[in-house]
Amino acid sequence: GYFVTPCYPEDHLMPEKKTLTDAYIKRIKPPVSGRKEYFDKLLPGFGLRVTDKGNKSYVVFYRVGGKQRRVTLGSIYELTLAEARDQARNHKISAKGGVDLVAAQEAEKRETERVELGTFRAVADIYIEDYCKPNTRTWKETERMFKKYILPKFGKTPVDEISRAQVRNLIKHVVNNNGPVMANRVAGVIRSMYSWMAREEDYEGDNPARGIAAPNYTENKRDRYLDHDEIKSLLLACDKMGWPFGPYFKFLLLTGQRKNETVRLKRSDIKGDTWTIPKEIAKNGERHLVPLTGPAIELLESSPQLGEYIFTTTGDKPLAGFSKAKRRCEKLIAEQRKKDDLPPMERWTIHDLRRTAASGMAEMRIPPHVVEKILNHTGGVISGVAAIYNRHGYDEEKREALTAWSNKIGAIMNPDEPMNVTSIKEAREARNG
Repeated sequence: GYFVTPCYPEDHLMPEKKTLTDAYIKRIKPPVSGRKEYFDKLLPGFGLRVTDKGNKSYVVFYRVGGKQRRVTLGSIYELTLAEARDQARNHKISAKGGVDLVAAQEAEKRETERVELGTFRAVADIYIEDYCKPNTRTWKETERMFKKYILPKFGKTPVDEISRAQVRNLIKHVVNNNGPVMANRVAGVIRSMYSWMAREEDYEGDNPARGIAAPNYTENKRDRYLDHDEIKSLLLACDKMGWPFGPYFKFLLLTGQRKNETVRLKRSDIKGDTWTIPKEIAKNGERHLVPLTGPAIELLESSPQLGEYIFTTTGDKPLAGFSKAKRRCEKLIAEQRKKDDLPPMERWTIHDLRRTAASGMAEMRIPPHVVEKILNHTGGVISGVAAIYNRHGYDEEKREALTAWSNKIGAIMNPDEPMNVTSIKEAREARNG
C-alpha cells in the first residue's frame, strides 16, 4: 500500500543523485542507523529508501496543491525497478495537473467502503468479527471470499433484499471464472452467514443460499500432484521469480511441509540442519522436527537477512500475497512449457506441492509410516493405540527419505547427471561412513 507524509523535512540534505539500476540497488548496504535515500538521475523525485534493518523501498516525492508529498510505492521485492519508475512518473504527471493520485485513491476507497447499517457489507463485517474470528480457524479465508467474490456484488444491497436468483447468478459466475470448488465454498459462506443471523440476530427472512451449490458438482478430496515434467517447469519458473516466492515454493516442494507452517518459519527455529516447527504453529498441535537437506539449507542461507522471519519482505511479518504470486508463477510456467513444446499445465494449488513430495517419496518406495512422519500426520499407518506406544521419531529415516527426495528432484532437473540420485541405502551408508 501507499504511505504518504504531507511534507519533506526542510533541513534534509538531498543526497547525490545516481542512475538507479538493479545491480546498483543490490549493492547498496544498510546505513548504520536510521534510513538513507538514493535519488534517481533519470526521474527527478524518484528514489530508493534503505533502512538500517535492510529494507529497501521505492519512493517518489512530488508537490501538489502547494504541499510536498512523499509516497512509498513498495519494496524491491514487490515491484521491479521499471514498474516503480512508471508508477512514480504517473504520480508526478498527475500532480502537474493538480491531482494527487494517493488522495484521490483514498477518497474513492472511503466512499466505496462507506456503508449504512443493514447492508450486506455491514452484516458481513459483524459476522466475521463476532463469530468467525473467535470461533473458526479459517476466518481469514472466509474474509477473503467475502471481499473477492461476494461483497463486490452484494455489498451495498440491504441484507434482507438478497434473492435466491442473485445468489444463483453469483455462483454461476464463480463457477465460470474460478471453478466449482470455489463456487461451492462461496455458497457455503453466504449460507453460514444467514444461518448465524437467524440464530444470533433474530433474522426472520429466508436464507437465499439454502440448497444452492455448483451445478452437478460434489467436491472431492484432491489427489493432484505434479509429474516430473511439471516439477521441472515449476522449478524453472521459480528461478525466474526470484525472492521471496521462488525460493518459498521450492522449499515447500523440498520439505513437503504445510504452507501456513512454512511461511511462519523463523531463524530461531533452525538449529544446524534441523527445522523445529513449534506445537503452537503445527496444525495438529504437536512439535515437529524437519530434517533439512543441502538444497533446502542453501535456500535459507541465500535469503536476505531482513529480520526474524525468513520468508518475508519486511522482516517482522510473514509473506502475504500468495494468490498474486501463484498467478505470476503460472504465467512463467506457461511460457516455459510453450518454449519446451509441452502442453499447458493442469490447474494446481500450492498445497499440491506438499502432495507431490509425498507422492514422490512413495514412488521411491519410502515406507508410508516414514512419509507420514515427514508430513506430521497423526492418523494413517501409525494411529490409535499404536500411536500411543510408538513414540519413535524416525528422525534418521526422515532425513534419509528427504535426502533421497531432494536428489530425485536434482535428477529431474539434471537428467544427464545420475550421480545426483541417492537411494535410501546409499544415504544410510554415506551417513554411517
